[in-house]
Amino acid sequence: MRTISADQQRLIDDAIGELSLALSPAILEKDILVTEALRAISKIALPGLTLTFSGGTCLAKAYQLVERMSEDIDLRLVIDNQDSLSRSALRRTLSELKSAFAESFRTAQFGLPNERIRARNENHFISFDLTYMPRYPPDAALRPEVRVEFMAIPPRRPTQILTFPPLIDKLTQRTTAASVTLACLSIEETFCEKIISYLRRATEHLAGRDNSQYEDRLARHVYDVHQIVTLHYQRSHAPLPSELFTEILAGDVAQYGNRIIGFPADPTGVLRQTLEAVSREPEFRKHYDRFASELVYGDHRPTFDEAFATFRGSAEVLLGRQ
Repeated sequence: MRTISADQQRLIDDAIGELSLALSPAILEKDILVTEALRAISKIALPGLTLTFSGGTCLAKAYQLVERMSEDIDLRLVIDNQDSLSRSALRRTLSELKSAFAESFRTAQFGLPNERIRARNENHFISFDLTYMPRYPPDAALRPEVRVEFMAIPPRRPTQILTFPPLIDKLTQRTTAASVTLACLSIEETFCEKIISYLRRATEHLAGRDNSQYEDRLARHVYDVHQIVTLHYQRSHAPLPSELFTEILAGDVAQYGNRIIGFPADPTGVLRQTLEAVSREPEFRKHYDRFASELVYGDHRPTFDEAFATFRGSAEVLLGRQ
């Protein structure tokens, strides 16, 4: 079963004591194992397959724009000539890819029983829950496995090849493992997706949908958007990606429009209403405060008011242009 090395454990113990880190040993341990899962992914080389690292873990590890623990791995799958494949051929190809990923994770010594592999939408979405042997007591803020999720959705903008080490190596300026290199989703695409995903899921939550995809941990999107604006857009003076936002919002409406009353007819109006509601409802502040206290490790932890002001300002600009 996969575990961290004795050297890595000693380094974590030393770092916790010497650097006064606002992180539990279990968080640093899990980041190492997330990095090893990414290494296993980087070794997969199948003809006609392109993998893109995405989501908050990509922002944290590859772009280094957020200073928080991000424990899930999100990836995009692109298959050459996908549009020319028949439905059955595409399903079969994705099934073969699923098997290749499972083999790579098991070769890396992660535990992966068949029941921890889930697929839906004819293998367009595949999820793996990788188990490992912990050396530290569990942290209540973390799930006990490394979750890897693949979606057969192509990036909308060019990707960037980036290299990154485990967090403990970055913090201590030591090398306990080789860095990992992967193609990464653009900051602009991630930025737009986080605004839309947070507001759409919060809309469903406020409407009282039993199967809402909202969860307390989505507060991370508010923090991530704040960090992207502060460390990327304000420093580069680049304009917000309004055209890309329009593209992604249209796709969201097509996929989820039937779940939200009024969303297909007036998506921007619906999301503006949610933006206002989030600023008033205390539960969203509570979710953010818990997230920030447990998982943000940087010297500066923006408050909910600070982070949401940035999130709201960006969303208002982008929604106002639709």
